[in-house]
Amino acid sequence: MRNDINEDLLCNIEISESMKNEIYLNCKKNKRTADFAFRYSGVLSVVIVAAVFSLLSIGAAAAYINVRQRLETMPDEEYENYEYEVENDVFAAMDEGYSRSLRDSEILRMVELERDYYDNNMFPDEPLPHLETKAELEENMLAYVAEDNLLHLPESDMTDEQLLQFIDHDAKKWYVNEQALIDEGVDVSEYSSMTHESTPIAPGSTEEKIKAQADKYLKDFYGADASDSRWELFLELEEGDEEFGTPDFYWLDYSMEGTGMGNGHQVWIKADDFTPLLINVTGCVFDLEAAKYPVEEVEARKDEIASAAIDTLDELLGLGTPVGYTAYIDEYDKEEGNGQVGFLCIDLDYGEFTAFACVRIEDGKIRQYMNNFHD
Repeated sequence: MRNDINEDLLCNIEISESMKNEIYLNCKKNKRTADFAFRYSGVLSVVIVAAVFSLLSIGAAAAYINVRQRLETMPDEEYENYEYEVENDVFAAMDEGYSRSLRDSEILRMVELERDYYDNNMFPDEPLPHLETKAELEENMLAYVAEDNLLHLPESDMTDEQLLQFIDHDAKKWYVNEQALIDEGVDVSEYSSMTHESTPIAPGSTEEKIKAQADKYLKDFYGADASDSRWELFLELEEGDEEFGTPDFYWLDYSMEGTGMGNGHQVWIKADDFTPLLINVTGCVFDLEAAKYPVEEVEARKDEIASAAIDTLDELLGLGTPVGYTAYIDEYDKEEGNGQVGFLCIDLDYGEFTAFACVRIEDGKIRQYMNNFHD
């Protein structure tokens, strides 16, 4: 079955010197891989499983039970329809399976509604239709069609009911895929995207100290409250590789139940000295909410923007002043923005190490900071 998890890929994480740009590109593309075991969360979407899809959060037990019950009690025919979808999903990215791309306004509204779906049990009035042929499609209908193996989105913007159907469809498809993996003998609890619960952290442990540090980064960089009980935290110690210059580091992934389009966060912290290696916001909202500026204007202001970002990094992380830096606009941003961009990339040289930062032009917030520990 095409959804088998690639164990070797997970066990041999290699990080090249061009990683900072590839990570940033993955963040900006906001793509999800076709293999459900590798759902995107912005960073290393194809290399490492990330904790994006979760059905359990500590503070939403009642809602979790009702959502889970909804999935577990699907009628046989509906379950079989989703089995067909899972078995025939051959797309390199999730949106390749749609008749059109999701619109920014739909994504932003969907992120709001998925909180109602998962936290408040606000479900669609009717399940998403599964049709055999395109001839069965009605005007502005949201439905999966077996004939062309596509989720057909209406030409008009989706209504709230259709967005709830989309969210419900996403949850059911993931649940059916999970059951298929279990039936194949895969221990899904080993994979962070399917654990369904936060990593236990013992009081007084190193992990507790690591989490406290990461929580502070979330607050300082993004104003996020890590004490919100809806966050699900995946925390794991990743072993380094001397050959590739990779140190041991703690991987922390903060996510909430949903489609993965809402903001989440990833933090990597070096195990020996607690140096932050990666501080990153995932999902789509942070990017979609960013104001866009003409490329020519950003090019003219890039030193001003970079200088302010350097000051912010010094204030938040105590990095000091770099001996040099290069500020530039990512080519993908230029292509996607049609001459309008919302972010600036900065390569930073601090002498003893180099780093990468991506800054939102509108307000100077750091979208992503990465210490290039391999340099």
